[in-house]
Amino acid sequence: MAKQKEKKVSVKFVEKAWVKAFLMLFSVALMFMGPTYFLYILRRFNIPYLLLVLLGLGSFAFGIILFASVILKEKGKGSL
Repeated sequence: MAKQKEKKVSVKFVEKAWVKAFLMLFSVALMFMGPTYFLYILRRFNIPYLLLVLLGLGSFAFGIILFASVILKEKGKGSL
C-alpha cells in the first residue's frame, strides 16, 4: 500500500516538473522570439507597423508575467 502511494506521489511530481519546464521554455520563447521572429513572420502579411510593435510588446510582457508566476510558485512551495 505504501509503495502505491509513493508511486502516485512520484508520478504527480514528474508531471508538475514537466509542466513547470514547459512553461519556463514557453515564457522564454515568448520573451525572446516574440518581439523578433514573430514580427518577421507577421510582416509578410502586410500588418501595420504599430500593430506589430504592440504584438511584440504584448508577447514580451506576457512572457515576463508567465516566467515570474512560475518562479514565484516554485519559491512559495519550497519555503513550506
